[in-house]
Amino acid sequence: MVLRYPDGSAGLALLLLRTSCALSACPALVYLRRAPGAANAATIIAAIIALALVVGFGTRMVALLLVALLVADLFATDCKQVHFLLTSAGGAGAVVLLGAGAYSLDCRWHGRRVIRLGLRSSDRGTPH
Repeated sequence: MVLRYPDGSAGLALLLLRTSCALSACPALVYLRRAPGAANAATIIAAIIALALVVGFGTRMVALLLVALLVADLFATDCKQVHFLLTSAGGAGAVVLLGAGAYSLDCRWHGRRVIRLGLRSSDRGTPH
């Protein structure tokens, strides 16, 4: 398994993908605001998800949460928004699979080195 944060044009593409997923979080959570007291909570959750995606903080987990919310919205919406929700879920799913990229807080905190995990890898330390 190789973990890395791509930079260059691939890193910029991931930044653009994270930003577009963040922009889809706010309209997608509008459908969850049907309950009387849920309007403020949904707005706060959408803002937290959008901010975390744009800056790349906990990117894979936040994008997975967004996918779950978008799939939940599919059952609470009419036919007009299904296309939007499916494409947004697909983009967020791509972020889950690809990760944050080099231009993110995840990369800054976890480093940009390549870690190879294997049975006899030098990164695993010495066997006892």
